[in-house]
Amino acid sequence: MIQKLTLLFSFLFLLTNCTTDVKKEKQETKSEVRNFRNVNWYMTFDDVIKNEDARLAEKTDSYLAYDNINMFNTEFALMYLFKDNKLMASKYIAEVNPITGDAEKLYENFKHELSRKYGEPILDQVNWSGMVEQLPLAKRKINDALLMNNVGLRTMWSDTSIKPRRSVRLECQKINKSILLINTNTDIEYQKELRLAEEEN
Repeated sequence: MIQKLTLLFSFLFLLTNCTTDVKKEKQETKSEVRNFRNVNWYMTFDDVIKNEDARLAEKTDSYLAYDNINMFNTEFALMYLFKDNKLMASKYIAEVNPITGDAEKLYENFKHELSRKYGEPILDQVNWSGMVEQLPLAKRKINDALLMNNVGLRTMWSDTSIKPRRSVRLECQKINKSILLINTNTDIEYQKELRLAEEEN
Protein backbone atom coordinates (compact mmCIF):
# COMPACT_ATOMS: atom_id res chain seq x y z
CA MET A 1 0.00 0.00 0.00
CA ILE A 2 2.80 2.44 0.89
CA GLN A 3 4.35 2.27 -2.59
CA LYS A 4 1.01 3.10 -4.20
CA LEU A 5 0.41 6.01 -1.84
CA THR A 6 3.95 7.29 -2.23
CA LEU A 7 3.42 7.69 -5.98
CA LEU A 8 0.41 9.90 -5.27
CA PHE A 9 2.17 11.89 -2.54
CA SER A 10 3.53 14.85 -4.51
CA PHE A 11 0.30 15.25 -6.46
CA LEU A 12 -1.87 15.04 -3.36
CA PHE A 13 0.11 17.65 -1.50
CA LEU A 14 -0.60 20.16 -4.23
CA LEU A 15 -4.35 19.64 -3.78
CA THR A 16 -4.20 21.69 -0.58
CA ASN A 17 -5.33 25.16 -1.67
CA CYS A 18 -5.87 27.93 0.82
CA THR A 19 -6.85 31.54 0.11
CA THR A 20 -6.20 32.87 3.61
CA ASP A 21 -3.63 35.69 3.73
CA VAL A 22 -1.17 35.29 6.56
CA LYS A 23 1.45 37.75 7.81
CA LYS A 24 4.73 35.87 8.10
CA GLU A 25 6.20 35.88 11.58
CA LYS A 26 9.96 36.29 12.00
CA GLN A 27 10.26 34.36 15.22
CA GLU A 28 8.63 31.33 16.77
CA THR A 29 8.74 30.37 20.43
CA LYS A 30 8.55 26.91 21.91
CA SER A 31 5.21 27.75 23.49
CA GLU A 32 3.78 28.37 20.01
CA VAL A 33 4.72 24.92 18.71
CA ARG A 34 1.91 22.38 18.93
CA ASN A 35 2.55 18.67 19.31
CA PHE A 36 1.41 16.31 16.59
CA ARG A 37 1.50 12.65 17.58
CA ASN A 38 4.93 12.24 19.21
CA VAL A 39 6.62 15.10 17.37
CA ASN A 40 6.66 18.89 17.27
CA TRP A 41 6.28 21.07 14.22
CA TYR A 42 9.61 22.26 12.78
CA MET A 43 11.52 19.24 14.15
CA THR A 44 14.39 17.88 12.06
CA PHE A 45 14.34 14.60 10.11
CA ASP A 46 16.39 12.88 12.80
CA ASP A 47 14.22 14.15 15.65
CA VAL A 48 11.04 12.96 13.97
CA ILE A 49 12.57 9.52 13.35
CA LYS A 50 13.58 9.28 17.02
CA ASN A 51 10.15 10.30 18.29
CA GLU A 52 7.78 8.58 15.84
CA ASP A 53 6.74 5.12 17.04
CA ALA A 54 5.25 3.87 13.75
CA ARG A 55 7.21 1.75 11.26
CA LEU A 56 9.32 3.82 8.87
CA ALA A 57 8.51 2.65 5.34
CA GLU A 58 10.41 5.16 3.24
CA LYS A 59 12.79 8.10 3.62
CA THR A 60 13.64 10.61 0.88
CA ASP A 61 15.29 14.04 0.84
CA SER A 62 11.96 15.76 1.46
CA TYR A 63 9.69 13.38 3.38
CA LEU A 64 9.34 10.40 5.69
CA ALA A 65 6.62 7.79 5.10
CA TYR A 66 5.21 5.51 7.79
CA ASP A 67 2.62 2.77 7.44
CA ASN A 68 0.34 0.46 9.42
CA ILE A 69 -1.17 3.24 11.52
CA ASN A 70 -4.61 2.20 12.71
CA MET A 71 -7.28 4.82 13.34
CA PHE A 72 -11.05 4.33 13.30
CA ASN A 73 -10.42 0.64 12.49
CA THR A 74 -8.72 1.72 9.25
CA GLU A 75 -5.10 1.40 8.15
CA PHE A 76 -3.45 4.71 7.29
CA ALA A 77 -0.11 5.72 5.85
CA LEU A 78 1.47 8.82 7.40
CA MET A 79 3.84 11.19 5.64
CA TYR A 80 5.88 14.02 7.10
CA LEU A 81 7.11 16.71 4.69
CA PHE A 82 10.17 18.85 5.40
CA LYS A 83 11.69 22.08 4.14
CA ASP A 84 15.27 22.95 5.06
CA ASN A 85 15.22 20.03 7.52
CA LYS A 86 12.18 21.42 9.35
CA LEU A 87 8.88 19.54 9.66
CA MET A 88 6.34 21.66 7.78
CA ALA A 89 3.44 19.32 7.02
CA SER A 90 1.88 15.95 7.63
CA LYS A 91 -0.54 13.82 5.69
CA TYR A 92 -2.61 10.78 6.69
CA ILE A 93 -3.82 8.74 3.71
CA ALA A 94 -6.14 5.73 3.69
CA GLU A 95 -7.63 3.80 0.81
CA VAL A 96 -11.31 3.23 1.65
CA ASN A 97 -14.10 1.04 0.33
CA PRO A 98 -17.39 2.87 -0.29
CA ILE A 99 -19.21 -0.36 -1.18
CA THR A 100 -19.27 -1.27 2.50
CA GLY A 101 -20.28 2.25 3.51
CA ASP A 102 -16.93 2.77 5.21
CA ALA A 103 -15.93 5.87 3.26
CA GLU A 104 -18.69 8.19 4.45
CA LYS A 105 -18.64 6.81 8.00
CA LEU A 106 -14.85 7.16 8.27
CA TYR A 107 -15.01 10.71 6.90
CA GLU A 108 -17.65 11.73 9.45
CA ASN A 109 -15.76 10.14 12.36
CA PHE A 110 -12.50 11.82 11.33
CA LYS A 111 -14.28 15.16 10.85
CA HIS A 112 -15.82 14.90 14.31
CA GLU A 113 -12.41 14.32 15.92
CA LEU A 114 -10.78 17.20 14.02
CA SER A 115 -13.65 19.50 15.00
CA ARG A 116 -13.12 18.57 18.64
CA LYS A 117 -9.45 19.54 18.28
CA TYR A 118 -9.70 22.64 16.07
CA GLY A 119 -13.26 23.88 16.58
CA GLU A 120 -15.87 24.54 13.93
CA PRO A 121 -14.58 24.12 10.35
CA ILE A 122 -14.12 27.23 8.23
CA LEU A 123 -15.21 25.23 5.16
CA ASP A 124 -17.37 22.10 4.85
CA GLN A 125 -18.28 21.04 1.31
CA VAL A 126 -19.87 18.14 -0.51
CA ASN A 127 -19.17 18.77 -4.20
CA TRP A 128 -21.54 16.77 -6.42
CA SER A 129 -20.94 16.30 -10.14
CA GLY A 130 -22.00 14.19 -13.12
CA MET A 131 -25.23 12.23 -13.15
CA VAL A 132 -25.58 12.34 -9.35
CA GLU A 133 -25.83 16.13 -9.44
CA GLN A 134 -29.09 15.78 -11.39
CA LEU A 135 -30.74 13.74 -8.63
CA PRO A 136 -32.75 15.27 -5.77
CA LEU A 137 -30.62 15.68 -2.62
CA ALA A 138 -32.61 12.99 -0.80
CA LYS A 139 -31.61 10.40 -3.42
CA ARG A 140 -27.89 11.24 -3.54
CA LYS A 141 -25.70 8.65 -1.81
CA ILE A 142 -22.13 9.65 -1.01
CA ASN A 143 -20.68 6.13 -1.12
CA ASP A 144 -22.27 5.38 -4.49
CA ALA A 145 -21.17 8.75 -5.88
CA LEU A 146 -17.58 8.14 -4.74
CA LEU A 147 -17.51 4.93 -6.78
CA MET A 148 -18.60 6.88 -9.87
CA ASN A 149 -16.25 9.79 -9.10
CA ASN A 150 -19.28 12.08 -8.84
CA VAL A 151 -18.61 13.58 -5.43
CA GLY A 152 -15.73 15.07 -3.47
CA LEU A 153 -15.80 15.78 0.27
CA ARG A 154 -13.73 18.59 1.77
CA THR A 155 -13.62 20.15 5.23
CA MET A 156 -11.05 22.68 6.41
CA TRP A 157 -9.99 24.17 9.73
CA SER A 158 -7.52 26.91 10.65
CA ASP A 159 -5.15 26.11 13.50
CA THR A 160 -4.31 29.44 15.11
CA SER A 161 -2.50 27.95 18.11
CA ILE A 162 0.91 28.48 16.48
CA LYS A 163 2.54 31.09 14.26
CA PRO A 164 2.52 30.99 11.31
CA ARG A 165 -0.92 29.41 11.20
CA ARG A 166 -1.65 25.97 9.80
CA SER A 167 -4.27 24.75 7.38
CA VAL A 168 -5.94 21.50 8.42
CA ARG A 169 -7.87 19.71 5.68
CA LEU A 170 -9.87 16.53 5.40
CA GLU A 171 -10.77 15.25 1.92
CA CYS A 172 -12.29 12.15 0.40
CA GLN A 173 -12.30 11.63 -3.35
CA LYS A 174 -11.57 9.18 -6.13
CA ILE A 175 -8.07 9.53 -7.54
CA ASN A 176 -7.27 7.19 -10.40
CA LYS A 177 -8.92 3.92 -9.33
CA SER A 178 -8.59 4.47 -5.59
CA ILE A 179 -10.93 6.24 -3.20
CA LEU A 180 -8.71 8.03 -0.70
CA LEU A 181 -9.35 9.73 2.61
CA ILE A 182 -6.68 12.38 3.13
CA ASN A 183 -5.99 14.50 6.21
CA THR A 184 -3.40 17.23 5.70
CA ASN A 185 -1.90 19.60 8.26
CA THR A 186 0.28 22.21 6.54
CA ASP A 187 2.13 25.37 7.48
CA ILE A 188 0.19 28.02 5.52
CA GLU A 189 3.28 29.87 4.31
CA TYR A 190 4.76 26.60 3.08
CA GLN A 191 1.44 25.71 1.44
CA LYS A 192 1.58 28.98 -0.51
CA GLU A 193 5.06 28.10 -1.73
CA LEU A 194 3.81 24.71 -2.97
CA ARG A 195 0.94 26.35 -4.79
CA LEU A 196 3.17 28.95 -6.43
CA ALA A 197 5.64 26.26 -7.52
CA GLU A 198 2.80 24.29 -9.09
CA GLU A 199 1.49 27.37 -10.94
CA GLU A 200 4.96 28.03 -12.38
CA ASN A 201 5.24 24.47 -13.78
